[in-house]
Amino acid sequence: MASDVAELELAALRGPRRWRSLEQLRELIEKDAPQAAQLLIDLTKALSPWMERFGASHIDGADASEAIARLAEHLAAAPDFKGAERVWRCAAGAASARYLEMLAELSQEIGPIDAELWPEFSEAAARDIKVPPSSDGHPRLAIWGPLEARLQTRDLIILGGLNEGSWPQSAPVDSFLPKRLRSEIGLPDPEERIGLSAHDFSQMACADEVVLLRAKRVDDKPAVASRWLWRLQTLAAAGLGEDALDAALAPDRDRDPRTWAAALNSVDQVEPMKPPEPRPPLDARPRKFSVSRVARLVRDPYAVYARDILKLEPLSPVGAQPGPAERGVAVHAAIERFENLDGASDLVALIGEELGAAGVPEEQVALETPLWRRASDKYLKWRADRTSMVVAAYPEVEGRIQIDLPAGHVELTGKADRIEELADGSLAIIDFKTGAPKTKKQVETGLEPQLPLEAAIASAGGFAEFNAASVSQLIYVAVSPGAHVGAAKNGAPLDLAPDEIAAATLNGVLKLVAAYDDIDQPYRSKPRVEFAWSVSDFDRLARRAEWIIDEGDE
Repeated sequence: MASDVAELELAALRGPRRWRSLEQLRELIEKDAPQAAQLLIDLTKALSPWMERFGASHIDGADASEAIARLAEHLAAAPDFKGAERVWRCAAGAASARYLEMLAELSQEIGPIDAELWPEFSEAAARDIKVPPSSDGHPRLAIWGPLEARLQTRDLIILGGLNEGSWPQSAPVDSFLPKRLRSEIGLPDPEERIGLSAHDFSQMACADEVVLLRAKRVDDKPAVASRWLWRLQTLAAAGLGEDALDAALAPDRDRDPRTWAAALNSVDQVEPMKPPEPRPPLDARPRKFSVSRVARLVRDPYAVYARDILKLEPLSPVGAQPGPAERGVAVHAAIERFENLDGASDLVALIGEELGAAGVPEEQVALETPLWRRASDKYLKWRADRTSMVVAAYPEVEGRIQIDLPAGHVELTGKADRIEELADGSLAIIDFKTGAPKTKKQVETGLEPQLPLEAAIASAGGFAEFNAASVSQLIYVAVSPGAHVGAAKNGAPLDLAPDEIAAATLNGVLKLVAAYDDIDQPYRSKPRVEFAWSVSDFDRLARRAEWIIDEGDE
């Protein structure tokens, strides 16, 4: 059971939610995670006797609470658990029971609830249910409130929070009844609570060994000491004098927390943390690169070391919101479907379908539809303007080439978003961007080598659909709902000599790969970072915060 749940979590629950029902979730994972798919089948069978109560247009809270309770007991009675009674044990079980009782009671007053509103209603009812931590804490340490502390004792009592407004708490302000009227009608004085707090303090402050603590600043503002501290200090100063009082209140040096804190920052010699420079064996270093990931070797070799050599993959949060990567993949898939249908469908509808499949909520897709319509119109206009010069166009074309180096061959793979055969016999390579297209300078300097490397693969005959041919155009096309859609430069060829820049970029990449064929070449962390605020999945593994001053400044 535990392994099946772990498989289910990794296969489907982490990252954006791409399913709307258990059946849809099962279909999504049954090929890659058969054990988790079987777990969903068993769960669906267990749920089926109670699901009819949630299938109506209106839900009765009492029936729903009963169904949830019986279902919980049924699942807890499975062999991997220790019986149905386990559900209601301890503080968490008691809180669950209170929650279900509250749902039933509220529903009796409100009546049946619209099924669409049920999730919000049940969530609102749960907000005030608090479950204390299950851990008992340290056996020699107890954290008590005033009532508990009055009834027990310890060798050392620490009274914390001795600030005005915290202990004692300020008397509540009654906007409707002044104190005189409260007294006349027999209501208690709000300041009676301060008297009770004074009683608590006086009892606990008389223990054999007491430490009184307060914060000098609260919410980044100076705080006022509790009135009881002021009175104690006044009484003590009257009998001892100010200097003697300060000496009496000061803790022994070997028990002074301020001394301990100072000692933590006092060292004889400081040796700053050095940047990581891993040098793995040559046979462990990657020899196959996709053109879209070569930029990682240029900008952040340490990420290549962590992902391709250590085989580390960051885990996405459970139920994460779709990010730029998921949105980009969805838009690319929609354009590929549109091109495969030869433009005989609605591109905006396809984008909406793919965004929904990527986990974007339906209401968000609907909200963005007018913006995607603008982006679609711009793409269709660009496509129509090129009709006269394009003989044939191929979406999502895969290619690869192998190049021999002294230490062995290197394989470059790539998947071009679109390749066009032009009337003059040359090729145009197009990359769709849902974000900002790369700049001319980034491409020329080799910091963004994807398009030039795809051109190099095409020139070497690495795409099966084409013979080796010259590349005359490298084009970025922005397909995005952002404000830049519709800019004059959108879809314009880069002002470069593609074959020349492709050869120069390929030569630079091969030199870079050859440099890592030297055992003394380390995989450094972000030697050519793009943005000062950029965050990598492996920054914490590289411990950048311990040795970096500013990004790009070691």
